[in-house]
This record gives sequence, C-alpha cells and structure tokens, in this order.
Amino acid sequence: MDSKTPTEYSARLREIAGRLRQLEGSAPPGMTADIFTLYREMFRASFAASLVDAFPESCRHLSPEIWEALVDNFLAGGECPNPSFHAVPDAFFRFVIQHFADDPPLPDYLPALLHWEWLTLTLAIAPNDIEECCAADLEQLPMQLANTARLQHYPFAVHLAVEPPQTPSQRDCYLLVYRHRDGAVFSRELELPEARLAAALANTARTATDAHALAFPAGEYAVAWARKRLQEWCAAGILQTTTPNSCPPPASPSPP
Repeated sequence: MDSKTPTEYSARLREIAGRLRQLEGSAPPGMTADIFTLYREMFRASFAASLVDAFPESCRHLSPEIWEALVDNFLAGGECPNPSFHAVPDAFFRFVIQHFADDPPLPDYLPALLHWEWLTLTLAIAPNDIEECCAADLEQLPMQLANTARLQHYPFAVHLAVEPPQTPSQRDCYLLVYRHRDGAVFSRELELPEARLAAALANTARTATDAHALAFPAGEYAVAWARKRLQEWCAAGILQTTTPNSCPPPASPSPP
C-alpha cells in the first residue's frame, strides 16, 4: 500500500466534510451533484436535530429562521474537533456566545438560557467517582460541591419554563444545578443566604462549621440552620466528602 494513501484519504474526508458544512457547497470531484445533495441534506438534518435535543428551550424561544441561521453560521464558521455527543453542543454554545453580536438579532436572555441548557447536559454525563457525603460526615470530614453540582448566577429565570411569546423573567437567580442520586438533573433556586453557603463549598473543601463561618462571618444565621441545609444537600448527592487539598469541580464558563 502506498504510504501516502492514509494521508490522502484523510484529506479527502476533510474536503468532503468541509463541503457538507457549507450551505451551498458544490459536490467534490468523483461525486455526482444528486448524491452529494442527498448526503448534505442528511448530514445537516441529523446535525440540526442533535442541537435541538441539546438546547430545546433555546430553540423553542427563537423563530425557525433565526435558529436555522445560528446552525448554518456554526456549520460554516465553527470548529468542533471532536464529533462526540457532548462536544458538538459544547462547540455550538461557545460559538454562539463568541459571535453573539454578529448573529441575527438575538434576545438578551439567550446567553443565559444557552448556558443553563449546556450546563444541564454537562452535568448529566459528568463522571462522579468521588464518595458522596452523608449527614454523619458533616463535622468529621471536609466537603465541597460534588463534580455533578454547580452554583450559578443568572440574570434571568432561565430554569422556569415559559411558553413563547412569554420570555424568562429578568431577575437575579442563584441556581444550584445538580445531578440527583437517581441520575436526573435538577435546578434548585436558592435564596441569597443559601447561595452564600453553597459558595463557601464551591471551590474549597470545608467542614460544616468552617463553611458557616465563611458564609456568615457576622453570625447572621445559626449553625443549626446551615447544618440543616447541608444535610438536605447531602441527601440529594450535591456534596461530596473530600480533603482540603482535593481538586475543585471543573469550572464552567460563566454566562455573559
């Protein structure tokens, strides 16, 4: 076999893929226009369907023309080195945010909504091989948010589904987005004191007492109140026992 054949084959695949991503791409040499058009339509339909599955609410709040334009722009100018289940939505999310001002007029809540849906998908498939905590661990072991939990602030209530033409209400929302022990991903809206307590455990492992002291240095809330919240979060699989030197959960990009 010619040693150049694999390289030439890879180049051929890249050429075909590049043409498939262009809305009006012409057929590559050796392929008829009809066959190429069929391939392109099948590829684009499958690709678009995968993004609708990943971002159903964002798609629902945009007109079909604007959503299709976003997908077309991403196919033409975006990069996705890994065609895996999660890599494509991840690349699409980052592309739309990066080019937000360049795309068709988009609602101001869209970045937050896209981020929330992206985060929900990310946590649904995130590995979690670290031991979850139980109520008995609250004082004995340091703990922090699990690999499958994130504390996020959004300027819109993107977690509350509304029917178009209604839009997510604009207000500060502190969400604890997490994968429950049963595998489902939930978004729990927190009051500001609860958000302060969760923030104390977001990046550093601490005992319940230390987390309370950091969140409420003036003693605004009792230790018993904090312990009760932490017990609830332990039961839901939101916290994991760890050591003070453990790595924090991977950071997620903040919504614009």
